Amino acid sequence: MKTIVITGVSTGIGKALAEVFCQNSYHVFGSVRRAEDAADLGQAFPEYFTPLVFDVQDEEAIDEAVNIVERRLAGGCLSGLINNAGIAIGGPLELQPLEEVQRHFNTNVMGVVRVIRAFLPLLGTRPECSSSPGRILNISSVSGKLADPFVGAYAASKHALEALTASWRQELKVYGIKMVLIGPGSVDTPIWEKGIHPEKYAGSPYSNSLQKAARMAASSGKEGWSPGFIAEKIYRIFHKKNPGRRYALVANKTKKWTIRRLLPLSITEKVAAWLLGLK
Repeated sequence: MKTIVITGVSTGIGKALAEVFCQNSYHVFGSVRRAEDAADLGQAFPEYFTPLVFDVQDEEAIDEAVNIVERRLAGGCLSGLINNAGIAIGGPLELQPLEEVQRHFNTNVMGVVRVIRAFLPLLGTRPECSSSPGRILNISSVSGKLADPFVGAYAASKHALEALTASWRQELKVYGIKMVLIGPGSVDTPIWEKGIHPEKYAGSPYSNSLQKAARMAASSGKEGWSPGFIAEKIYRIFHKKNPGRRYALVANKTKKWTIRRLLPLSITEKVAAWLLGLK
């Protein structure tokens, strides 16, 4: 049976990915921070899903998860690893608590480093691995290439993930392990609806602009693709014989990705300032 580790499967894209791979006869080892967060997947796919309870910031818990997977594989190798777990908390960088800023990097960047390093032997770096090398997909974001107001910590962590993936992808050629980066746009999940809290900065010069940003984020999410649609696209990318280095999975791609990437920053920043009332 083909096997894969997917982090952050309790909701959103991660849960949809676990469902798609299980439906296609993969055994999915899915990470959650609490055992109860995996109940739905366990009930739906009892033969194809094994929960791994760990936070990507906890090295000891990750190592224990590796032991669980290794015992299950019984000498075989993983077909793949998808690093999906991440956080997104909005706020003005002047006022956002440093702990929140640091948490983005510890989860979205160092969390990926911890997980990849821990599972690399099961993906094909150990000589005794009996099957073909696995492949790694890192879930970034449009924010890995673009940076908007009030998402500086998140965007910076995703920019870092892009660079980390680019370097690691080249290094892993020595083992034949392919690494691909996926950059989704807006997805119909409540990540930013939950992540931007204007009330935290009430009375600050950013108060009105943050309220506009929260409304825009909620509206953008509703215009985005569903997690299931994104997951199906990622599943197909995972199985490409010669995958590209990076895929931008963006609804209304011309407007929300291509044009923004082509326009000078002086223009896109003026538009953002006008939309958010940053004067």
